[in-house]
Amino acid sequence: MGDVGLVYYLYGRCWSWSRKNLFTKPFEDEREEAVDRVLHKAFHDLNGKLGEVKRALPKDSNSGGGGGGGGRQISSGGGGYPDYGAIGGGTGFPAGYGGYGAATNGVGGYGGANVFEATPEFPTMNFTLVSMERKKVEEFEPGPVPPQRPVDRFGFVKLEASNETVNKNGATANERESRLDKRIKKWRRMIGVGGSDWKHFVRRKPHVVKRRIRKGIPDCLRGLVWQLISGSRDLLLMNPGVYEQLVIYETSASELDIIRDISRTFPSHVFFQQRHGPGQRSLYNVLKAYSVYDRDVGYVQGMGFLAGLLLLYMSEDDAFWLLVALLKGAVHAPMEGLYLVGLPLVQQYLCQFEQLVKEHLPKLGDHFTQETISPSMYASQWFITVFSYSFPFHLALRIWDVFLYEGVKIVFQVGLALLKYCHDDLIKLPFEKLIHALRNFPEDAMNPDVLLPMAYSIKVSVRLEELRHEYERRNGKPVQPAESSEKQQPQTVKKKQLCL
Repeated sequence: MGDVGLVYYLYGRCWSWSRKNLFTKPFEDEREEAVDRVLHKAFHDLNGKLGEVKRALPKDSNSGGGGGGGGRQISSGGGGYPDYGAIGGGTGFPAGYGGYGAATNGVGGYGGANVFEATPEFPTMNFTLVSMERKKVEEFEPGPVPPQRPVDRFGFVKLEASNETVNKNGATANERESRLDKRIKKWRRMIGVGGSDWKHFVRRKPHVVKRRIRKGIPDCLRGLVWQLISGSRDLLLMNPGVYEQLVIYETSASELDIIRDISRTFPSHVFFQQRHGPGQRSLYNVLKAYSVYDRDVGYVQGMGFLAGLLLLYMSEDDAFWLLVALLKGAVHAPMEGLYLVGLPLVQQYLCQFEQLVKEHLPKLGDHFTQETISPSMYASQWFITVFSYSFPFHLALRIWDVFLYEGVKIVFQVGLALLKYCHDDLIKLPFEKLIHALRNFPEDAMNPDVLLPMAYSIKVSVRLEELRHEYERRNGKPVQPAESSEKQQPQTVKKKQLCL
């Protein structure tokens, strides 16, 4: 009967780990109730199995430790069943359900940490369980908290040589704060409580919305506005509980790849620095859930920067559905081709960008041709991570504001604006120095108040559509659907999700 007790013990330990590691943020009430209903059925079935075991046990055994207490926290074992020595105390289950451990010869479990003592029947059991426990701690417990270091206003560790961008207008801190307060009040009136007025305002004054987004969304409202302009809020409401289902009950073939790459995503940000800390767990959950949701795409390394950026401004399920909205095309053309095998959409974008460089910057385009420089040597990550990988974070945020509202054309515009800004320097460089310069633009070129107005002035929408049709004709089949089909994407996403 010791084997039966061991099964219950390991079951309790696995459940405790899953509750602790999978849910790094509190459930909303309705989702917690749904999960508790699932737990109630599971433990009802487990109680039935336990009753069968109890009826089969001899009546002369010594008593073992009892089940762990219920409640939200893991608790130690309590008093056991008086006539059944093999029913011992184990780790208490959360959500109001007691635990089931194991014991032999009257030695009860205490919180699942010391269930078995060495006995003639199990001479090495204690050593085995202690080794298992140590291994679990090493693999899944959060690592040490990194030492505190100065961080910027976004949470990135400051480099000693870096300086905060000074205000070029010479305004005092009070003046800047006053202007920011006025902008926030305008935005709050525009979006309403929880975004209730957003759609109405966009229909009435689309040009005002576009102008304000291009000026930059206030940081305190950025997460909510991103969800509104991307269509992800609608997807979340249409698919309640689906994200939790993907995280808890599904498995992904990409899990090891995700774990391997997590520490490489924004390693200088305090939220993601701690090994197995809240940030890394949330990032793992979102990437794993998407790799299950869309097994054709699965997981590609660049996706971590998209998910990581979103997690800095919203919860896990909000970040997941915004990722779905982007890749499946809830508002704009779908971008899942960026991560499919062969990166077909990346190839299309690079081909379009190369032609735009030749048309808007002909001298630089000729110089690139002479030096055999292609966009794949410097611009691939611009499209795969939407500038979130190596660009200054304050600039990446401003680009993402526009990207989520206007679509991928802003990536082309910013790329052309960068080349235009550095045109006179780039045209003089040989191959080796040219490659280095294209991957390390000067700091003054990264000023959003200079670069973005230049990008907005470059008109590419019509030409991008023409180049897309030319690319599709050359390759025999379309890489992405036409813009006219975009509005139907949320329903498509919903139907696919309900089939899980």
